[in-house]
Amino acid sequence: MSLNEIKSWDKAAKEYNDFIQKGDVFRAQLLDGVVLKLLGDLNDKKILDAGCGQGYFSKMLSDKKVKKVVGVDGSENLIKLAKSNYPENEKLQFFIQNLKNPLPFKNNEFDIIVSNLTLMDFDPIDAAISEFARILSPQGCLIFSILHPLFANGYLHKSIKETVFHKPPHYAISNYATPFQKKWRIQGITHATTIYHRPIEYYSNALSLHSFVISQIQEPTFSKSIIQGKNNFIKLSAEIPQFLVIKALKAQN
Repeated sequence: MSLNEIKSWDKAAKEYNDFIQKGDVFRAQLLDGVVLKLLGDLNDKKILDAGCGQGYFSKMLSDKKVKKVVGVDGSENLIKLAKSNYPENEKLQFFIQNLKNPLPFKNNEFDIIVSNLTLMDFDPIDAAISEFARILSPQGCLIFSILHPLFANGYLHKSIKETVFHKPPHYAISNYATPFQKKWRIQGITHATTIYHRPIEYYSNALSLHSFVISQIQEPTFSKSIIQGKNNFIKLSAEIPQFLVIKALKAQN
């Protein structure tokens, strides 16, 4: 991350930690289960949580039958919170690491790399993906999630016709194909961070360039039963995915 990108997360860290600790329904009901399912068998696996934030998912992984989970993040304040929230032990470790820089790990050291809602936070990402390929074992996998490019680039909109006929709003989307950066404020957090909008093919091409092969793509949405009686935003989340989750394997030579 650039210095400005890191500073923005340092400023948002406390509020972000409070937000996660209170419980984020979208992570809990949409994202976490999908990522865990894609991870598969974690028995005796060594896992890198790249962009671990305040540590909640690293802790969730370390509670399983893993060998070790290492959580890294470029924000000093987030790592301090991670260590405070979830004391380190023989299976769980946190430290500061800018993902734009070379990673201090051996070749083939990890069985799994997971990166939740992080690759959208900095630019460029090629060095990080190249390092992921280097430190993953030959049979290793990378699973990462980002805000879905459709969701991150759109907004809730209600037309005159929808208002007159008491119809639910729709999601308006524009400028999908061209990458750009924008300020993003997580609900309830006063400090904005920067996210980078990129079309899906950008990530596909970056993975291919660094010897990854995509094995699965998930676009989790709420089930129709969950959205009954909910607000319009939740209802739209049954059709407009908030997250894009990709599982990629190291290409075999």
